Amino acid sequence: MCGHKKLVCLECGDEGTPAHFLAARTSKAKALASRENGKKGGRPEKIIVGILALLCFCAPVHAEEWTKLDTSLQVVYTVAHCLDWAQTRQISRHYGQMTGYQQHNDGRTTFAVNQESNGILGPHPSRDTVDLYFASTLVAHTAIAYILPKPYRNIWQAVWIGVEVETVRHNYSVGVQARF
Repeated sequence: MCGHKKLVCLECGDEGTPAHFLAARTSKAKALASRENGKKGGRPEKIIVGILALLCFCAPVHAEEWTKLDTSLQVVYTVAHCLDWAQTRQISRHYGQMTGYQQHNDGRTTFAVNQESNGILGPHPSRDTVDLYFASTLVAHTAIAYILPKPYRNIWQAVWIGVEVETVRHNYSVGVQARF
């Protein structure tokens, strides 16, 4: 191993040097990008169009008056959502690069690699796909919150605030910054 510390991949458990993992990630990224560039359309677009179509049918339904608490919760969600959006753009821009290391008590060193974990977006979404997804889900989230009756509205908002805050916290902990 040429005197380098052993690293363990969090995904597959392989061991190797930093140079080994960077080379492997680069070749995987190129292969994935060439496969994705050959595809027309895409799964995220179909899902987003489906969600928006469903919302169109639900739009005439309005449960209760929108309150200051609803607005406050929606603002908090929107801020967390936009931070997640900015971090996801960073991940898309720097796919496959190492973002940090973590030493474990048993002597192993694991590393974090820029790769999207959102199943809808896939591991290496384009910037346009990221923008379409986040803009659409922001509108969809707001519309769903508006439609839901009072006790469910606040639960909906609180749950998604928790999801977004935890996602942003995790991304930050592995070195992903929020930059548009």
